[in-house]
Amino acid sequence: MYGVQSITCAPIYEILHEKSLGKCSGEPLADGIAVPNPPRGKQVADVIKKTKGDLVVVSDSEVIESFRKLAKMGFFVEPTSATVLAALKKLVDSGDISKGERIFIPLTGFGLKALDKLMKLKLL
Repeated sequence: MYGVQSITCAPIYEILHEKSLGKCSGEPLADGIAVPNPPRGKQVADVIKKTKGDLVVVSDSEVIESFRKLAKMGFFVEPTSATVLAALKKLVDSGDISKGERIFIPLTGFGLKALDKLMKLKLL
């Protein structure tokens, strides 16, 4: 099992890898996963370890690139949902997931809920 967090706020990554990326600050693009103190962070980290998975951190530019790719495929998602495609790309590039392997990436957030943010970034 793999998870994804924004590089601007990655407390579960920090638990898993026992290193700090810095405090959550500013207004991250993927604000739906920017939770500085996740209520079950340790439990999530434990499940990821037990499944021999990992947590991938992605940048805002990677999220924007993934948002655009998803839009070209007909998916209008909000930035937090686009993080999963960005993470998938990193996992395939690193060899953690094989090309052609069947996987599931949830796209749960509809783009209308982030319309102001998307317009501000000129993604629409």
